[in-house]
Amino acid sequence: MDRFAATPLNVGIMFFFCGLIGALVQGGFVRRYVRHGREGWYIGLGLVISAAGFFLLLTADSWTAATVCLCIFGVGNAILRPCVTSLITQKATVGQGLASGLNSSMDSLGRIAGPLLGAALLWLADWLPYAVAGLLSLAALGLLFRFRRLDQAAPHSA
Repeated sequence: MDRFAATPLNVGIMFFFCGLIGALVQGGFVRRYVRHGREGWYIGLGLVISAAGFFLLLTADSWTAATVCLCIFGVGNAILRPCVTSLITQKATVGQGLASGLNSSMDSLGRIAGPLLGAALLWLADWLPYAVAGLLSLAALGLLFRFRRLDQAAPHSA
């Protein structure tokens, strides 16, 4: 807000467009193109797009550019979130309800811890939350590759 002299209305508009783009991606792209068995690939794509959005936010030179960068993040997030949920329910070795509940709990924990960490990082430097978020997205990509390798190595029941 300080960097671009954005008002609370401007910030609201940014999040409106990010949410709108996310809904369009989930309702259009994800619904039409993501197929069973390809979720891991789309999770990776979503993480790369999300990381790009965070890193591009560092280069934004106007409120409009920041809005576009936030929307890029929104596209990545809209691709990966339903795919993560799908993959968790497919790979659950416990009941699907338990796995879904744990996923929801971890999502809630992230919605609590994320803003607290972001605020602490923002206090240190105005660019730091975006850089750390981009790096965390790339780290999650590394975890995804590790999970995929372990999953391929595990014996599957017929």
